Amino acid sequence: MNIPLKLRLILAFIGVAFAAIVSIVVYTNIDSNRQLNYYMTHGGQFGVENMVITLEDFYQTNQSWAGVETVFSTGIMGKGMGGNVRGIMSQFALADMDGKIIWSESTYSVGDKLGQENLKNAIMLIGDNKQTTGFLVVEGVNSIQASEISPFVEKLRTAVLWAGGIASLVALFLAIVTANQLLKPIRDLTKATSVLSSGNLSTRVNVTGKDEIATLGTAFNHMAESLEVAEERKKALTADVAHELRTPIAVQKAQIEAMMDGVLPLNNENLSTIADQTNFLSRMVDDLRILALADAGELLLEMQPIVLSEWLPKIVENFRPQAEVNHATITLDINQNVIGSTVSIDTDRLYQILLNLLSNAMRYGKIEGVIDVALNIKQERLCIAVHDHGPGIPAESIPHLFERFYRDDRARSRDTGGTGLGLSIAKKLAQLMGGDVTGGNHPAGGALFEVYLPAICSTKA
Repeated sequence: MNIPLKLRLILAFIGVAFAAIVSIVVYTNIDSNRQLNYYMTHGGQFGVENMVITLEDFYQTNQSWAGVETVFSTGIMGKGMGGNVRGIMSQFALADMDGKIIWSESTYSVGDKLGQENLKNAIMLIGDNKQTTGFLVVEGVNSIQASEISPFVEKLRTAVLWAGGIASLVALFLAIVTANQLLKPIRDLTKATSVLSSGNLSTRVNVTGKDEIATLGTAFNHMAESLEVAEERKKALTADVAHELRTPIAVQKAQIEAMMDGVLPLNNENLSTIADQTNFLSRMVDDLRILALADAGELLLEMQPIVLSEWLPKIVENFRPQAEVNHATITLDINQNVIGSTVSIDTDRLYQILLNLLSNAMRYGKIEGVIDVALNIKQERLCIAVHDHGPGIPAESIPHLFERFYRDDRARSRDTGGTGLGLSIAKKLAQLMGGDVTGGNHPAGGALFEVYLPAICSTKA
């Protein structure tokens, strides 16, 4: 059975409110009956106790019973209960210390003499000296009738029922208002989801408050923003790939057509140009494949613990021949605090990172310059720093260093042989291994790139 959420919320609110109201009505009815029954049974006794106190106070004040009828006629004997009590309270008779009736509203008459048995049942009134001053005869202690109380009980029940009915209407109104307030952001989310699924990735929902629904709305906005950014990146990547492929393909096409038309001779020199462009395309395809696998989380890493201070010198030695070809010198400085420190990495991927960074340093550094490689601890992580002494990086280019296909036109071009993906790959690989790569300018001049890796143990404090 498909019941709308709004109706289910309203029914739930009404059910809870109705259960509470019924419980209150039933409890009020039962408790009021219990209290009234108790009062009907014992109410007269309360009047007797007050009467005894009042009469003893009267005698203590007047030292006689003269004028005691005024006490009964004005109703002051109730200590605040008043004359209204006498209609449902017990009937009294007052006898002096000799047992002679001096005032009565009961079956006794003034002047009657109480017998010994009646004196035993009467209440003795005590004076100042603990002497008997009289006797109070009580008749009909349990004489309160249900017929005298029933109108009050019926009015009470009617009032409770009216209150319950009004409370039910208020609960219904509040249930409708609350259900609408709860469902409005859900409706907005449903509408926004439909718009988002149609391809409009710029849609957002208005988030108010800090409750769970607001958290859901915020999560939706973050998801939509991520999708929009991903879509923009996809479009940008497609455009960049098309742009990057256009030039080498055009060069290849022109070279081949020229040789086919006999404009250029078919020799090794012209074929090497085509081979260079083919190699460039091959490197670009490999780089794009690595990035695609990394973005999808499908790039396999063979993580293993290594002592970085022992591994890095071997890698630097491997680069020295290439540095000599580029008329550059590589120096290596290992801080004493990192000797023996262990990291868990994929050595092939770290080698690939250093290959990109050192190749860039050789490509963009000074001719016959120095490339400084250092291993130290920075920000509580192991840090491999690569510093060339070239012209450095333009300030406006630093925020875009790790964007795919980004090149600074004044310092970097396709003629240098790069695909524009090396730094993007280096950063992505480092992040997959729990680290990061940052880039900028060294205070002494030249570009500075730092590879951060989390140490798993160290022999130094």
